[in-house]
Amino acid sequence: MKKIIRSVLLLVLSLTVLLIPALAADWPQFLGDPGAQGVSDGHSAVSGADLMLRWEKNTGNTWDDVPGTPIVMGDFVYYYSSQYLRKLDLATGEEVKTARIYGEPVNQFFIDIAFGDGMIFVPCQVNNLDDGTGVNGCFFRVFDADTLEQLYVTESIATGQMQSPVMYHNGYFVTGTYGRNGVYACFTAKDEDTARGDEVKKAEWIVESDSKYGFSFNGAAFVGKHCYFGCGSTLYVVDYKTGDTRTFDIGEGYAIKSTITYSAETERLYVASNHPTDGASIFSYALTAAGMPDPTTALEWVSHTKGGGTQSTPVVHNGRLYIGGGGYTMGSAEPFHVIDAETMKEIYSVPILTKGSAGISTAYATDENGQMIYLYLVPYAPKDETVSQMWILTDRQGQTKPEYEIVDGIGRRQYCSQSVIVAKDGSLIWYNDAGRIYCYENAANMEPGIFRDTKNHWAKDQIALLAGEDILNGTGDGYFSPETKVTRSQFVQMLSKFSGEDCSAYTTDEFADVGSGDWYAPAVAWAVEHGITTGSGNGLFSPNAPITRQDMAVMLQRYVEKVAKEELPQENAILEFTDASSIAVYAKDAVAAMQTAGIINGISDGGSYRFAPEAQATRAQAASMIAGLYHVLYGQD
Repeated sequence: MKKIIRSVLLLVLSLTVLLIPALAADWPQFLGDPGAQGVSDGHSAVSGADLMLRWEKNTGNTWDDVPGTPIVMGDFVYYYSSQYLRKLDLATGEEVKTARIYGEPVNQFFIDIAFGDGMIFVPCQVNNLDDGTGVNGCFFRVFDADTLEQLYVTESIATGQMQSPVMYHNGYFVTGTYGRNGVYACFTAKDEDTARGDEVKKAEWIVESDSKYGFSFNGAAFVGKHCYFGCGSTLYVVDYKTGDTRTFDIGEGYAIKSTITYSAETERLYVASNHPTDGASIFSYALTAAGMPDPTTALEWVSHTKGGGTQSTPVVHNGRLYIGGGGYTMGSAEPFHVIDAETMKEIYSVPILTKGSAGISTAYATDENGQMIYLYLVPYAPKDETVSQMWILTDRQGQTKPEYEIVDGIGRRQYCSQSVIVAKDGSLIWYNDAGRIYCYENAANMEPGIFRDTKNHWAKDQIALLAGEDILNGTGDGYFSPETKVTRSQFVQMLSKFSGEDCSAYTTDEFADVGSGDWYAPAVAWAVEHGITTGSGNGLFSPNAPITRQDMAVMLQRYVEKVAKEELPQENAILEFTDASSIAVYAKDAVAAMQTAGIINGISDGGSYRFAPEAQATRAQAASMIAGLYHVLYGQD
């Protein structure tokens, strides 16, 4: 008997994309969370050296066995292959549950499943199970995501193949069919009869294609009450609850062959298509109050690639748009492009031929590294008869030329039309036509909070503590750079984050060398407001000057007195540093207080200790001192 109350997995999909959500922790449908499409904050591998195969599943050896596009929810991976919906443990690859989809092999391409409201939606080309439903083809089987028990099926909506991604939104799910007389259909997700699993749900609405080819790769975007999807040169705008349909023509000869994207960041709709004569095209539109594309706001990017075109879906992040081509079956010469999402001007291109859309990790993005992100792409065709590849791209604010690493020997040699999932644990998941689904993990993630260059460092534990509390970050590429000097601005930033206070509203005009737009300006203003710093003299703060060890001690003491409002304990006897005479008068009390509290111990020098007050502090030393204060104030190491 079917469960009446179904377990809901960790993520409930956002009800609207009108507000910018937190980055996706799961990947519930094609390109992940609709509100942060293609973007994850998983700590994925930043180089080929860190890519390590976690598991690989062989799903069969024929075209009928090629797996469908996987999704990731919570600790599980879901995908279709070899007549079954399969649920795998993300950490181990162990198959924990299966559900039968077909009674015998079916050659169905691009089985894009989706998750929503605790359910898995599986598009089915034919019905060759003796299930008593009377449904023939082009329908859905819907399963409980926890148990994989079938909840219901839908009516047949057409003939042909269900090649468009299944998209879930706010209690509804949609997809389109490919082939003559193709349609786009919408269903409510709610299980109307919880006592049976063979009920047949009717479509809420069906839209017929204006193109003889129907819908292929044409996923939908949801904005407010409207659902947007395309076919040929027609963009359909449908009230997803009522089915009220309007159309918008992007131009004669254009062909939309990918998913529509809406960016809450730019508040614009992006429609990728093939240009009538000149490669790939993307139109960008603002929307009217009625939800229609406003033609007066239209901006177009054209690739001008001879023989080009795209089946890829635009991914928009931090003001930049990323799009691939069509692989070797369409747009064979189309590279991967990086475009300004506001102006629709090309920034640069990358010479990879891929059908996939960008899978992006923002885990290592900081103000210091220009919000650098990592993008993962797999070429449509293997390099040669023996070598498969993954491309790891980096991009950041202001970058105008491609930066990438080509990693050979990733997966098995075969064609691949897929995008790479960046899971919440940093693993990368995709399939290719070798009949295999892959999960590669980040070898640098073996120990939480430990960076690639701190695994054996004396300050490893202190750095891990502060990184885990988001008091400090790495320097990019999985590195912490413990021996790099700390600047004055970086140290006050660490202290402001240590306080836990939101400093974003703080401003100051105290210093001529601190501008309101500088990334460290709020932290400096916070430090001035709380009496932690008065600058370096002559109306300057010297934000980029390395901070000395004695100045760190002074700032820490002022933090204790003026922010924490605590008294430091006297844990240790007073230690006479051999270079005590070199400590500035203004810093002597602070150094003594930090030493007797056990926050600093000095530098061993034979049988004695020195403090090195004028020495420029390293990132490791700064972390050690702040972690020591953390222990004193909060009783943690």
